Amino acid sequence: MAGRRHAYGRRRHRAWLSACLRLGIVLAAVPSVSHPWSSRVWAGSRETERAREEAQKAAERAREQAREAAERSRERTRQSTEDEREDRSRDGESRREQESDRERRTSGERESRRFRSQEHDEDAGPPKTVADMLRRMSGAPRKAPLGGLEHHLGELATPEVLAVGLSRTGISRARDLGFKIKPSPHSRVVRLFPPPGLDAIGARDLLRGDLPGDRFGLNHAYRPYRSATGEKDDFAARAAGVRKATSGGCEAARCYGPGVIGWQSELRTCAKDIRIGVIDTSIDRDHPAFRGRHVEIGNFLAPGASRSVNWHGTGVLAVLAGTPNSGTPGLVPDAHFFAADVYQSDENGLPVADTASLLRALEWMGESKVDVINMSMSGPRDELLERAIGDMSARGVVFVAAAGNGGPNAPPSYPAAYDPVIAVTAVDKSLRSYVHASHGAYIDVAAPGVGIWTAVPNALEGYHSGTSFAAPFVTAIVAAKLNDLQRKSKEGVLRALTIRDLGVAGRDRVYGHGLVVAPTGCSHEVAGGWMTTVVHGSATPLAAPASSLSVRPAGQR
Repeated sequence: MAGRRHAYGRRRHRAWLSACLRLGIVLAAVPSVSHPWSSRVWAGSRETERAREEAQKAAERAREQAREAAERSRERTRQSTEDEREDRSRDGESRREQESDRERRTSGERESRRFRSQEHDEDAGPPKTVADMLRRMSGAPRKAPLGGLEHHLGELATPEVLAVGLSRTGISRARDLGFKIKPSPHSRVVRLFPPPGLDAIGARDLLRGDLPGDRFGLNHAYRPYRSATGEKDDFAARAAGVRKATSGGCEAARCYGPGVIGWQSELRTCAKDIRIGVIDTSIDRDHPAFRGRHVEIGNFLAPGASRSVNWHGTGVLAVLAGTPNSGTPGLVPDAHFFAADVYQSDENGLPVADTASLLRALEWMGESKVDVINMSMSGPRDELLERAIGDMSARGVVFVAAAGNGGPNAPPSYPAAYDPVIAVTAVDKSLRSYVHASHGAYIDVAAPGVGIWTAVPNALEGYHSGTSFAAPFVTAIVAAKLNDLQRKSKEGVLRALTIRDLGVAGRDRVYGHGLVVAPTGCSHEVAGGWMTTVVHGSATPLAAPASSLSVRPAGQR
């Protein structure tokens, strides 16, 4: 009985649930008629859904706009970067050329600010010296900024000022300013040591402002060129393939230089009366290569200075003056040579020359009536040396200098880059440019300078490379033609030379006008433009003169 009641209750419960479900379906189908409150709830739900959808759409639109804006920004940045790259590519060469100038200007401005600040601080109190008082009265700066100079100063050999031909009035005035004066014996070069409170640059500017009619400059440092190895250590820069000095001449395979320029041994007589100066290190005067040669030696080192090693000067001079029967025969051994020793040893044992020694050497050569001067050295632009070279060139002295071994991107090398000087670069036996040779618009001509067989100190001989050893080949050709030149100047010589174009057509930064070619005789005729050489008879070599090697102590003339 109880079981039937439970079953009956379950059936009624299921019936009630079914009825409720049917009622809900009907109400959902006809909400507006049966239940108004249900319609309002449903409508509110749909409004909420639509609002949510609109919000989602608005958010999506905002995200899309943000993505588009970001893409436009990236595109603008990308385009700007590409434009900058194109500008850099288009102006790359100009920018690289201007970089060094910009750096120097920046450095100069920085130095100028530093010096102005220092000058203001130092000028705040009363004058400390007589020179300081006179400087303030004249308005001259205490120190001049390095970067503000008209050219790169380079290395200074000594912190002093040099003057050429300073008058007695100028000397007296310099002493009044607090300078210590030290004249060079038998020379117009005067050394002035600044008073306390002035460096060399400020001292020079003070003297220029107070004595505008006199010539003042700095004592710059000069170095001989490095060897083919590129070593900075002078002792590591010795010749290669060294052997004991021999006799009997030199075979063409070893001594290829004369063959490259077409040099004939008979041309040595063309330079018999020519006086050739060589400014370099000292030479090994006892070397067999100089036996019987007419060489005068001038020593222009400062008193007490240590003489530098002599491999460089020995090798350069032997290319010109080597005895014909030696293992290193020279091109013009019958000329009269003047070898100026201007290099001393620095604190590291390396050779260094200075403006003072060079000026004194040039004075000696001027008094000795030298016709051609060979210079193998490197230094900065030097106003006193440039003036001295210009004065001597105007009097008919021809200058030949090595163009430099700084590499293709090196700045101009002086004295080669001065206008009156013939700048010589080096080539090998295949007429390819020497790998370390400097390039530039100042390069005039090329000559053999790679693997040159020449004299080495202590009765040895070996190979040297560099523009230093190319310059003597041009000096020899100039000496051989000099007696026939109507105009003894750089321009006159270049017009008279026979030159073979190298590299790109015409003059270029690597080879200049090209390879210098030797004349075919001691006389010539001008055929317009470059010189055409004409042979008039054959030249016969003269016997070598008796030994006339002499040595001049420092300061003597």
